[in-house]
Amino acid sequence: MATIIEALLAAIDHHQSGRLAEAATLYGRILEADPEQPDAAQFLGVLHAQTGRPADGVRLLRRALALRPDSASGQSNLAGALQTMGDAAGAEAGYARALRLDPLLADAHASRAGALRDLNRVPEAARSAQRALALLPASADALVNLAETALAERRAGEAERLAGRAAALAPGSPAAQMMLGSSCAAQKRWDAAEAAYRAALDLAPGYGAAWGNLGSLLAGQGRFDEALEAFAMAEGRGFSGPSLWSARGGALLAMARPVEALADFDRVLEARPGDAGMRWNRGFARLLTGDYDGGWPEFDWRRHDSRAEPPWRRFAQPTWIGGDIAGRTILLYAEQGLGDTLQFARYVPLVAERGARVILEVQRPLISALSDLPGVERLVARGDPLPDFDLECPLMSLPRAFGTRLDEVPTAVPYLQPDPQRAASWSGRLADGSGLRVGLVWAGNPRFPGDALRSPR
Repeated sequence: MATIIEALLAAIDHHQSGRLAEAATLYGRILEADPEQPDAAQFLGVLHAQTGRPADGVRLLRRALALRPDSASGQSNLAGALQTMGDAAGAEAGYARALRLDPLLADAHASRAGALRDLNRVPEAARSAQRALALLPASADALVNLAETALAERRAGEAERLAGRAAALAPGSPAAQMMLGSSCAAQKRWDAAEAAYRAALDLAPGYGAAWGNLGSLLAGQGRFDEALEAFAMAEGRGFSGPSLWSARGGALLAMARPVEALADFDRVLEARPGDAGMRWNRGFARLLTGDYDGGWPEFDWRRHDSRAEPPWRRFAQPTWIGGDIAGRTILLYAEQGLGDTLQFARYVPLVAERGARVILEVQRPLISALSDLPGVERLVARGDPLPDFDLECPLMSLPRAFGTRLDEVPTAVPYLQPDPQRAASWSGRLADGSGLRVGLVWAGNPRFPGDALRSPR
């Protein structure tokens, strides 16, 4: 009859060889025979964390540490399970405890880098990864974590080089391939990114995070059905959370399925109630469902999104959100694309009708098109000096100020008039043509994140 030590060695061999079911069975039998066997408890805890049962893993790893509290590897393994559960703060504290017990534990330095990065302590994360590499220069995990810190600091080229080194050192590492994919995606090299994500999944078909990243990539390319399949694969393998819900909600929104998108955005905001960008997305989804009362206030959260590029403008004057405005001077201004300005300019005459003096600031190419817009006292090109004013309001916030509902969108058209000389010139140029005359907008602003989905190349 095999001794417990012999059974433990056999279980470890199964574990290291990827025969996880056999390993789990043997670890379990050892613990039935000796509930206080610390190695079996620790390794079974690690196995559970690796196979999508991190809560069970944490329970067993705590049990192992109660039996052997001075185990640096045990502290590090517990931290890893907590990290898998999304508890970055608990994981970082666990890695710190492990390193107090054994400052030379390279794996703990490498993994701690990931927890520090998740806590947005990026410089510390880089130092931790570099310490791991100093102790173990061939550590693929340390290279991956260092690559992730580089990517967090928007040094995607460096991240790709580090991930490439990790993949060369450990060709069987799905984490290295995934990091390679993320660094390529950050450089908009979509084909290379997809190939790397799929390589990670070839190595580890149950790698939920890789399925999630692949889904986000596919959604960004307009391959929405494939993206939803990838998101479902991710969740089926235990990977979920705000990043996945946000990406899937965006895909559903683009597929004109706003009710389903709202469910995902609501879940994100339960976890991150102060996420201005997500409040903006939820407002947009509500508008698409026809819920203008709920949509316009949330759509205004766009002005608080610190990630917007370029940043939202700030004025000392208060924002007009409705009410009496007679006798006041208000600055109305364009904020996003040319099409948005042309669309929302329909509200400008309504502001003037309330007795306000209107200064309208728009993009310079639209000055001619908007020069005869009724109610404008002064038209200014963006970037030119502004005259004094009492209140401000971006054009796309005017529907909220007017309390617009679905059946109340201003429909007085045309509210824009073509320049007579240009109209006459084009009439002459097209006079010889016959049949229907159709104008095509063939491209949008290339800086718009979704431009690849709307502008032919």
